[in-house]
Amino acid sequence: MQKQQDNTNNSFFAKAMNPYYIAGITLAGCLAFMILGKISNSIGIIESGERFPYVAGGTFLLLFAIYNSIFSLNADDLNEYWKQSFIAYAGLLGGTLLLAYLFSSLWLPGTFGWIYGILSFGFLTFLSIMGFVKRVFNIVKKEDERMHGKWD
Repeated sequence: MQKQQDNTNNSFFAKAMNPYYIAGITLAGCLAFMILGKISNSIGIIESGERFPYVAGGTFLLLFAIYNSIFSLNADDLNEYWKQSFIAYAGLLGGTLLLAYLFSSLWLPGTFGWIYGILSFGFLTFLSIMGFVKRVFNIVKKEDERMHGKWD
C-alpha cells in the first residue's frame, strides 16, 4: 500500500503572509471594485447609488479582517504580526475612506461612521479570537508532545 501524502503544509492558509501585502491586495481589489461600480453605473447596467464606494470599502475591510486573522495563526511572533496588522489595517482604513470619498464626493454619509467603527472593532475581535485559538492549540500540542512524542 502506498502512503497518502499530506498536503497541509502546501496549503495557501499554511503560510504566514505579510499583513502589508494582504492590505495592498485588498486595497487594489477595493479600487477595482469601485471602478467597476462607477463604470457599470455610468453606462446604465446597474444603479449602484452614491454610497456604493463606502459599501465596497467596508466589504474589503471585512475581507482583510477575516484573511488577516486566518494568516495570523501561522505567524512565528504573534505580537509582531499583530503590530504589523494594526498598522496595515489603519492604512487600509484610511485608503478605503479616501477612495470612497474620491468616488462619491461624500464624507461618511449616514451611518457609515458607525459601520466602519464596528468593522474596526470586529477586526480586533477576530485577531483576539485567533490569538486565543493559537495559544490553546500550542498548549494542547505541548501536552501531546510530552505524553506521546513529537508531532511530524
